Amino acid sequence: MPTLLVVHGPDRGRAFPLPPDEPQLVGRSSEALGLTDRTVSRLHAELTPDGDHWTVRDLGSSHGTFLNGLRTAGHVALQRGDRLRLGDSEFLVVDEGAIHTAAPDLTTQLSSATQTALPLPESRDAILAYRLARLSAEPTRTDDFLEQASRLIQSSAGLESCVMLRGGANGFLVPTTVQHAPLALAEQALASGEPMLARDEQRGNHHAVAIPIAAHMHGAVATVLIARGGAELTSTSTLAALQLSAQLVGLGLAARAANSENDGRLAAIGESMATLSHAIKNILQGLRSGADAVEMTIARGDLAQAREGWPILQRNLDRIQSLVLNMLAWAKERPLEPEMIDLNALVTEVKELLQAAATRKRLRLGIELESTLPPVYADLSAIYQAITNLAMNAIEAAPEKTGVVTIRTRYNAQDDAACITVIDNGAGIPLSLRSRLFEPFLSTKGQRGTGLGLAVARKIAHRHGGSARLVRSDEHGTEIALIIQASRLGNEDASSLDDLDATRAPRSASSRDVPWTFGP
Repeated sequence: MPTLLVVHGPDRGRAFPLPPDEPQLVGRSSEALGLTDRTVSRLHAELTPDGDHWTVRDLGSSHGTFLNGLRTAGHVALQRGDRLRLGDSEFLVVDEGAIHTAAPDLTTQLSSATQTALPLPESRDAILAYRLARLSAEPTRTDDFLEQASRLIQSSAGLESCVMLRGGANGFLVPTTVQHAPLALAEQALASGEPMLARDEQRGNHHAVAIPIAAHMHGAVATVLIARGGAELTSTSTLAALQLSAQLVGLGLAARAANSENDGRLAAIGESMATLSHAIKNILQGLRSGADAVEMTIARGDLAQAREGWPILQRNLDRIQSLVLNMLAWAKERPLEPEMIDLNALVTEVKELLQAAATRKRLRLGIELESTLPPVYADLSAIYQAITNLAMNAIEAAPEKTGVVTIRTRYNAQDDAACITVIDNGAGIPLSLRSRLFEPFLSTKGQRGTGLGLAVARKIAHRHGGSARLVRSDEHGTEIALIIQASRLGNEDASSLDDLDATRAPRSASSRDVPWTFGP
């Protein structure tokens, strides 16, 4: 029985047997092979038995269905050993019995080991791949790595020239050794995410190919491989070698980006731990003070005085609960469980929960609900946490005795969006912090805050296809809006990501991109 084994993606390690004579749907829907990958559409592709074979057909998914690196169209036959990619998930087609087969122990069949050098690969492409892989692993600077890789590819493939162009803030950063390059071709390849092939009409049978390099790592600079040559450049073998080279260069760039990112991440972890340590220390001090006050009054038998110490304990217990929930929400991304929810009822529940905190501060907490607000397709517990974070921030910002906090709901039918706005009459947010308001661990409360509340609220809004934004902040108060898509369609769009890993054949550039001039 053929089986789909997940070899890459959130469901890595899972296996889906394909029962004979039973067509199968692949996607995130309950009727399909259940996947958790948010880049896979609800009904992404269909697998259909055809005698002893199976075929796959894309069902109009957002990112398409790829078989062995090529985008499929119509029914395409599956073979053992094929690689099927949907979104960020990749499947290997295997026989069911081959999944858990253990490798035999060959120790008794081997003679005593002797040191030997493995031979280098013999074919041109294999030698090129081997040398690029070794070059990628060397600890060289990014510019030096790209220059050495360009020379290696040019020499191995017999090209007139080969160069790597890195994207910068003002366009491509062209090496000083290159006087002219087809920048329009490079820009078109980078914008489309596909290899682009063009002919130099001024030089007859000369061509150029631009291949975008996907580094598969956040923080890696966008790069394009540009190669030029004669008619041999358009051969299938040369184009395949260049695509393989671009993938290997991408791995080298990813490794360098990872090293740089790790250095920055360690510094961010240190700063975050210092912030959290201050917050936890302050909460523990509050708990200790409240506990001491209650203990002293109980020892004296003064129950009335003990009641005055209890709010201190209660307030700090609420703070540490909020801190733990926000840390979990920020650090661990659980799958959303959307359902149709009554947003007005949810806001009313938040108001009832926070009424005690508002009463302790002697401020007025109110709600203004739009009666025409339709049910919203969202994760109830996540939206509840986001609204609670915004409201708690407002309560802490509002002044005692004269404070007013309002939670308001509105519906924008044109954008099919629900908006929850939280308004306070506090002193406002300092101008220097407004542009960074939603960054994690940035707090306007000094040592009393962790800076996670707003960051978590924005993350939740983004996962629902919406946003969190500062509407207004001045000396009269602050207004922050949480906007989420209301319908199922909006939530589906939120999971749509660009398919950056697509591997497609080169296509011709438009006529306006040629002719162009190369350097000597």
